[in-house]
Amino acid sequence: MGKHSRVKKFRHRVGFFLFASLCLVAGAFAVWYLILAPDGSSKTEPFNKADTPKVAQAPKPAKKEAASKPAMVKVPEIPKGTTEAKAKALLKSKDLKLGEVTKKSSDDVDKGGVISQDPAPKKEVKEGSAVDIAVSSGPKEPAKNSEKGSKDISVANVPAPPSTAMTLTVPAMGKSGEPIGEGVDEGTLYNGPGHAPGTGYPWIA
Repeated sequence: MGKHSRVKKFRHRVGFFLFASLCLVAGAFAVWYLILAPDGSSKTEPFNKADTPKVAQAPKPAKKEAASKPAMVKVPEIPKGTTEAKAKALLKSKDLKLGEVTKKSSDDVDKGGVISQDPAPKKEVKEGSAVDIAVSSGPKEPAKNSEKGSKDISVANVPAPPSTAMTLTVPAMGKSGEPIGEGVDEGTLYNGPGHAPGTGYPWIA
């Protein structure tokens, strides 16, 4: 084999080596370009933060509404003598209500008329509060004698006796028609009750 032939074989080997090296480089570049390229040209879809499902935020607790203070109103003045029905209507017009109704005797207010109220007029109370009233039951009746059929007897209407001689009767003590002496001296009182001179008699008004 000549020198020319050996050179030719060497060139073929070098050329094959270069061709193989070039193929390896091209293959590595292709893999890097298609799969590992940092510029996003890879077939693998890039991770998008916008596509990440967001965790639903817990609703904020509703603020508690401050408890509203009850409205305050002034108690109206119920005129004396007003009927219970009119007093109730007057209170209702002021967002109040009629409370306890008591009856009292009165010489100044006709029967069924309002005498007084509680709370007093112009006092501020909560809306819907009750107002108590006192209603007249009429004039106070005079005291009746415990004995049936008895009538009130005025001393002025008792006629004067024919004399000033008086007697004393006390059933509880067993005394009846005891004479009353004129005077309060020791001798007179020793014998029984006496009348002080100069003082009036029972039949004198």
